[in-house]
Amino acid sequence: FQFYNFTAKSGWDLAVFWGLTLILSGVHETAHGVTCKHYGGRVSSMGFCLVYLTPAFYTDTSEGVVLATPYQRIMITVAGVWVELGICAIATPLWWGTTPGSAVHELAYTIILITGVGVLLINWNPLIKLDGYYILVDLLGIMDLKEDSTAFVSAWVRKHIWRLPVEVPFVPKRRRLGFAIYALISGLYSYTVLYVVAHFVGNVFRNFNPDWSFIPELATAALIFRSRLRTLYNFMKFLYLDKKDRIRAWFTPQRSWALAATAVLLLFAPIWRESISGRFVLEPQHRAVLRALVPGTVEAVFVTEGQAIPAGAVVARLRNLPLQSQLARSQADYDLARSRYNTALLRLAGVGAAASDRERLASQTGQLTLEAGQLELKSPIAGVVLTPRPADRLSAYVTAGTELAEIGDLTTLRARIFVSEYDLYKYRASSSVRIAVDGFFGKLDTQTVSMAPASSEVDPGLIDLTKYKGLAPPRFYVVDLLVDNRDGRFRPGMAGTARLYGRRRSLAGLAWEPTANFFGRKLW
Repeated sequence: FQFYNFTAKSGWDLAVFWGLTLILSGVHETAHGVTCKHYGGRVSSMGFCLVYLTPAFYTDTSEGVVLATPYQRIMITVAGVWVELGICAIATPLWWGTTPGSAVHELAYTIILITGVGVLLINWNPLIKLDGYYILVDLLGIMDLKEDSTAFVSAWVRKHIWRLPVEVPFVPKRRRLGFAIYALISGLYSYTVLYVVAHFVGNVFRNFNPDWSFIPELATAALIFRSRLRTLYNFMKFLYLDKKDRIRAWFTPQRSWALAATAVLLLFAPIWRESISGRFVLEPQHRAVLRALVPGTVEAVFVTEGQAIPAGAVVARLRNLPLQSQLARSQADYDLARSRYNTALLRLAGVGAAASDRERLASQTGQLTLEAGQLELKSPIAGVVLTPRPADRLSAYVTAGTELAEIGDLTTLRARIFVSEYDLYKYRASSSVRIAVDGFFGKLDTQTVSMAPASSEVDPGLIDLTKYKGLAPPRFYVVDLLVDNRDGRFRPGMAGTARLYGRRRSLAGLAWEPTANFFGRKLW
């Protein structure tokens, strides 16, 4: 995705991409020509052109189409992709065997992405008029599939939907459903590709000047869609001329007033809700990290990953022979000191010294007993063991402060979403929240807990900061959400999308808000 995004490409990256595309496109088209000549066809011309600033070679294999058999025509079409896949097959072990970061490694990786992924997804896609389309028409025996299907669907819609006086081209009944499906899917895909091309140009210029990159992007879009916009204009004009008399007759004064009142009501009625959306990662609301408070060797581990344990359960036990020996010696010395103290009381001699010695050993024994008690780690909360493979620590020596296990209470999870400072005006303490966890159908209502008083860094991967490239990114504030998980279907680390709903606004208010914000931020 980063390779084809072109948002963060340098000038050298662009030059390498265009250079490789030119070379590989030339090889691709040469393969078409060589295969055409192999089957007895003459290649009258080959050349180079720019299709919306994208380098493209072409080869005229018309004689091969006319003279060759259907199988041979398919082979002529397949040859271009076949030779690029051969180059990809050569570049793959070269990439695998070279040192990461080296020039050869990076070049081989780029060739793989151009000749492998790009060729298969674009050239062999039958929805646009590239190699995959010509393979499909040769297999079906319908030479003008895209034009015929588009003309049929367009005329059918004009006649049966818009009731216009047009003739629908004749298509056999067994082909009509297939024509309709292909025309709709290919049209949607073609417009998507054209949009991607315009966005691609915007990404290239966004790399150099993010503030004004929208101008070449819009100019490219206007250039690409100009014929389609002209066609849409002509269609709307034809539709108006055909329906204007009936429309004028239908708009009586009463209906006009009713429509105007409805439009005003929809425009100013507060029926639309402001909302803020953001990505989140689930994490336990309450968690406890068990660390070794004294050094020692892990003697036993009593839990496994994912195990539910009650509060106070023993998680692990350490062994510290010097500490345990010192405790035993101190306990024996303390017992002896107590005996000496009792003897001194009976003799009424040396009572003070015996009492002082007893108290010192009692304090020392109590301290050592407390430290020895810390060799047994207990969970302060009920929850689930989150540490992966805690038994791997068995027989290992750990120092004081080493983390041995993490316990999380999964009955209630916390989701944190990052709200930009520009959207803070939509937030209310009483805002309702709805979340959708990736991988689960349906949405879940939850509640907000608090908003952080200070801004913080965004967690990696939650927000795409490349759209702020060249600009000062806004500050983000964390909003904590609580998610009920008593049924246990969610797990920590799951990601999703949350939407906070604010006050209800009218369409006029929603339209006025960005305009007012623009003048307030930029022109004050």
